[in-house]
Parts: sequence; structure tokens; C-alpha cells
Amino acid sequence: GTTKQIKNVKGGDYVKVLNTETGEIETSKIVRFTCHYDTDTFVCINNDLYVTPDHEFWTGCEWRKAKDFNVHDEIQFVDGTYKNIESIETIYEKSPSYNFCVESKLFC
Repeated sequence: GTTKQIKNVKGGDYVKVLNTETGEIETSKIVRFTCHYDTDTFVCINNDLYVTPDHEFWTGCEWRKAKDFNVHDEIQFVDGTYKNIESIETIYEKSPSYNFCVESKLFC
């Protein structure tokens, strides 16, 4: 597969999702894509991943909002691996944010 920035995806594209019931990686179609042009608060995880504070991550056993994580917590990625949070910072800066929903009932 290929990767692209979230701002470049569109409805009808296919993305990889983790089925949280089976632990299997699946392909699912994007059915809705939205851009919010006035987002003013972000959480930066490990100086690399910028998300809104209410963005939810799968911990391996539950969904938890980005703003509720701490250094040394772990998040699970779509490939099933876990990543340790080494740094987490709240950023106050106006910038667009993007969301999409997929066909899979286990995501969005």
C-alpha cells in the first residue's frame, strides 16, 4: 500500500483499520471526509503526531482521548504494534483539522 497525509484523502479512498474485536487489520472505504478550518488546540505526541484533544486512540483494551494520555502510556497503531508515549504537549495554534469515517462499524 501507499501512505498520504490525511488532508489528501477523500471519500471513496480505502484505508487500513484495526478491527478491535478480532485484532485483524482490514481495509475499509472512506464514506465521509470533513475539514474543520478553525481548530485551535492540538495534542502533540512524541513530537510527531498532531491530533485534536478529543481524538480517540485504541489502547489495546479501550478507546481513550488524546488529552487523557500521559508520558509512558502506550497507544496501539493500526498495524497492531504499540508505541510508548515519550512526550505529550498541548499546542494552542489555529490550524485545519481533518476527520473521516469509514464503512467499518468499528471505526468512527
